[in-house]
Amino acid sequence: MRKVLVCGVFDLLHLGHLWFFKQAKRYGGHLTVLVARDSTVRKAKKRLPFFKERERMQLLSSLRIVDDVVLGDGKSMYRGVLNVKPDVLVLGYDQLLIAGRLLGVSHAASAREIEKRFAEKGLRLRVVRLRKGWMPERFKSTKVKAYLKVK
Repeated sequence: MRKVLVCGVFDLLHLGHLWFFKQAKRYGGHLTVLVARDSTVRKAKKRLPFFKERERMQLLSSLRIVDDVVLGDGKSMYRGVLNVKPDVLVLGYDQLLIAGRLLGVSHAASAREIEKRFAEKGLRLRVVRLRKGWMPERFKSTKVKAYLKVK
């Protein structure tokens, strides 16, 4: 069974996230969700998430489509992926810079660049970048938080 990995904060879970999981699961039989640590979110977004990392993990674990939930590495997103050892890494349409951060660069990295970097570390995986989200004008975390007036 192919192991698929998605990564993110997943704060204020919404239908866009569920659509993302459904699209990712099409690439394999086992879906693992890597949840960003609170410290990682603070570093990247200059704020803490609304829900703590363990709360986000608990919520995601309750979803039928999700087979496993793991906490990211506090020092390196790259190491977090290496720890899971997925066959397929699925990136959302809006995760372009995350790909670059995995490689330690400031630009959006291509799927091939990411695959090559992981292969150099001994992990062969396929990287899939989804081209679109489900109703992103409504179901995108920044839109939901703006509507709710939550930072």
